[in-house]
Parts: sequence; structure tokens; C-alpha cells
Amino acid sequence: MNEVMSKFSLYNIFNYLVPGAALCLLIDELGLIDLDHLDVAARLVVFYVSGMAISRAGSLLIDPMLKRAGLIPRSRFTGYVRAAAVDDKVPVLLETSNTYRTMTSACMMGLMAYVLSMTMPPAWVQHSAFGCAALALTGVLFTVSYVKQNRAVTRRVRADISIETADRNRTPILNVVA
Repeated sequence: MNEVMSKFSLYNIFNYLVPGAALCLLIDELGLIDLDHLDVAARLVVFYVSGMAISRAGSLLIDPMLKRAGLIPRSRFTGYVRAAAVDDKVPVLLETSNTYRTMTSACMMGLMAYVLSMTMPPAWVQHSAFGCAALALTGVLFTVSYVKQNRAVTRRVRADISIETADRNRTPILNVVA
């Protein structure tokens, strides 16, 4: 178990495991799921996968909403690639930003779970309608995330190629000392 845990980066822990655990424990407390029958390893898997879903919901829903509202700036991806190559802090700041976005998403999902627990008929919980709906939504979420991630990889490759091409085409500046 320790060997598996050592493979997790701090990013994985703070962006997947912690938010996933917080939301799952809340949902368990609300009676929408039952974690009591799971051993520690199974709980960690549930927490991690839940955290991935929370993170993806933040990326696909929270981020665009905040950008449309003008609360966070839009940046060109090539600008990020260039800045990250020059300034080591840029990726660290982005990771921190992603952590805040994921925690925002976890809070929103927790609020939705609370509202559901107050309004959903008990029969839906007993007959796993909630779990089935959650599984379907999570499947859609991961499918859209997969498409978005592949587009991000393609953008990154194109940005690297355009930066490399631009660097190759630059005329060196000669400093002439008189």
C-alpha cells in the first residue's frame, strides 16, 4: 500500500484525493452512498476517482463560467508555454489555481448533493436510481474530459512547434561595440 501511495504526486493528492474524500464523506453522511462496507484501499479508489470527476467538472463547468463572467483572464496557450519555459513559478501557480478550482467544484457538488438529499424521494436512494444517474453523468463527464485533454495535447504540440519555428526564423541581433 505504501508503494502505491508513494506514486502519487502532491498534485494528485490535493486535486483528486482530498476533494474526492471530502465530497464522498459528505455524501455518505447525507445517506446518498454507504462507505461503511469498503476497506481502506477501496475507499481510496472511490475517493480518487470521485476527485477526478470533481476536477473535471471544475475544468469543464466552473472554469468556462468564470471566464464568461470576466472573473478570470483568458490567455493564449502559446503564451503559457513560453512563460513556463522562462519562469518556473508559472506551472506551480497553475497547479495552485487548479486546486482552488477543484475545491470550488467540490463545494458546488456538495451543495447539490445536500439539496438532492433534502428533495430526493427515499425510494430513489434505496433502489440505486441516484447511483445510476451519477454513474451516467460521470461517464459523460469523463468522455468530454478525454476529448478536451486530447485537444490540449494537440494544442501543446502545435505551440511547441510554432515556438520552435519562430525561434529558428529569428535573426540574431548583433551587438556592435565601437
